[in-house]
Amino acid sequence: MADIKITRLKWGPFPLNRENIDSLLFLESPGTYALGTMSSKGVLEIEYVGRADKNVNKSLKEYIGHYTHFAVTKHASVHEAHEHECQLYHDFGPPDNRIHPRPPEGDGGGCRHCTAEASV
Repeated sequence: MADIKITRLKWGPFPLNRENIDSLLFLESPGTYALGTMSSKGVLEIEYVGRADKNVNKSLKEYIGHYTHFAVTKHASVHEAHEHECQLYHDFGPPDNRIHPRPPEGDGGGCRHCTAEASV
């Protein structure tokens, strides 16, 4: 599995619990995250990637008990968060993501990563 640093996720991996989420994400903001388990080599094995359009703190708490660890990045805009979520999806092909990330409501933009793959 790839090293978490190449995902450009700013914080993590950390155990997925309320204390860690609240200490990192105390202000409401859009964000992206990767969820999974830690390998015996201390690498996050990414099983799911996601995005929160408004409150990444609240979104991550929904996964407590389903995954053991998370890495996260806050974003200035929903559009930026969607771009990063698509990058993570294409880079890792996480097994628990059944469909490609959807664009935020009101954003008709496509995935530049899909466009790049199609032109290769």
